[in-house]
Amino acid sequence: TRIAKMYYKEKKYKKGLEVALPLVESYQSGAMARAALLLEKLEQYDQAEEIIKKNYRRYPSSVYALTEYIRFLWHRKRFEEANILIKNFKHHISFENWDEYLGEDFFNTFSNNQNQGIKIFNQLLRSRIPPMSLMTIPRKAWDKGNAEFAFKLITQIRLSGPDRVTIAMEAYRYLKKIRGKAKALSWLKTQIPGNQLFPSTMMAFKKHYYDLLWDLIPEPVWGEGRANIWAMRAAAFFQFNDDYPKKKLLIKYYSGDNWESISQTLEAYVLNIGMKITEYFKIPISQIHYHAVGRYLLGLTTEESLLKFITDEKKLCEISYYIGLKAVSEQNFKKASKWFRVCIETGLNRNGEYHWAYDRLFWYEEDDFSLSTLKS
Repeated sequence: TRIAKMYYKEKKYKKGLEVALPLVESYQSGAMARAALLLEKLEQYDQAEEIIKKNYRRYPSSVYALTEYIRFLWHRKRFEEANILIKNFKHHISFENWDEYLGEDFFNTFSNNQNQGIKIFNQLLRSRIPPMSLMTIPRKAWDKGNAEFAFKLITQIRLSGPDRVTIAMEAYRYLKKIRGKAKALSWLKTQIPGNQLFPSTMMAFKKHYYDLLWDLIPEPVWGEGRANIWAMRAAAFFQFNDDYPKKKLLIKYYSGDNWESISQTLEAYVLNIGMKITEYFKIPISQIHYHAVGRYLLGLTTEESLLKFITDEKKLCEISYYIGLKAVSEQNFKKASKWFRVCIETGLNRNGEYHWAYDRLFWYEEDDFSLSTLKS
């Protein structure tokens, strides 16, 4: 099948078919799929469909066999048959399945007929496929440079809670490309309920939309939540270093030594421009561990001092992630790996830091390099 695949890539379809067709009787799923693709290219659609059906009958629980059949039906514009096939499939189709098998085919099929594509996408949403698994379809459109189609598709997904924020964040990226930041930000704020604004900043950090750490809640005010947002802003500094546009604001915020004398009234905070980044708070800022995190990230306090704030599992989870992140900026990947592992070993998977640390370790494993090689 590798030889047939090579011929396929070289557009030598007849030679590829000579190799693949005899393998069909082996009932290897990959061989049958390759033969069908080659037959399609040679416009031998009836024989291609016969082999695709044989593949699906032989492997009725295989997502790969299913998606090859769906792809064929889409290409032949037999959309209703494809929809019925999906509805009748009794097994889970994951995000990874759509990403690997169908996302690009969807774009190739419907990019020139977006109205039809939106109709089919809505049919998929009404089927048993989890809506978040279909996120790969608008992402493929984005990857192909069609932000407008991506936005039209993703805004068909209507969910609640944290998933709503995820959808809105992704759509914001597409709309920003189409209409500019100001209009995209204005739209985004209409999509996120007030009680989801703070969680949305954590999603912005995870997605690397660092401008939203400042734009969604320009002047955060309440205690630990405020300190958390500023800590994420400081963590974003490592992605830019000296080029970070908000560096001066960060240094000014974290360098103040007169926290106890700051006015406690919101009116004074709003009216006094000089207090713009020194919000009022209900407990001394020096007692909030997230504030210590920000100072540590900017080099204004020591790791030893930061560790004193670890008084429970939650603070261990949160602080260990940021120690690991700073180690990454210093290219000390062994230390970073150690602290990211400490973070996830707390098991506090409702914490954003837990997932961010996990993502870092996953990237290292996916890169398939030793930590010393990553440093070099």
